[in-house]
This record gives sequence, structure tokens and C-alpha cells, in this order.
Amino acid sequence: MFVGTSLVAVLMQIWTALIVILILKYFKAKSKTTWSLANLVALLRMFLLKYKDLWNWLDHTFFSPPMQNEPVQECLAL
Repeated sequence: MFVGTSLVAVLMQIWTALIVILILKYFKAKSKTTWSLANLVALLRMFLLKYKDLWNWLDHTFFSPPMQNEPVQECLAL
């Protein structure tokens, strides 16, 4: 479904979709993990508004983040 109905709007939407598919195929080719294009799109949509290093995320998506040290609660001498 196209948002615009004029010829220029339809052509812009087609070109935009082709560029996005080309970028996604490039990400898939550069990734070290075996992605299906649908899974890659779903994960990118999930993390679209979060800052992440893209190349690191593509290669290590399913690894857990490093453990952070738990804060030490000190007792006050009363």
C-alpha cells in the first residue's frame, strides 16, 4: 500500500524500499551469524531507538551483557 498516490510519491517509496532492502542484505552479508532476512528486520525494528554498536550487535546479538559489580551496602556504626 502506498502512502502517496502521485507518480513522484510512488516512485520515491519504491526507491526507498529498494535502498532499505539493499542495506539489509549488506548487513546480512557482513554479519558473522546466519540470519534470515525476516529475523534481521524484526531485531533491527526492536532496537531501532536504542543506541548500540551495530557491527558488534550483529555479531554478538545473543550474548548476555557483561556482569556489573553489585553495589556494596555498608553499615553505619551506631
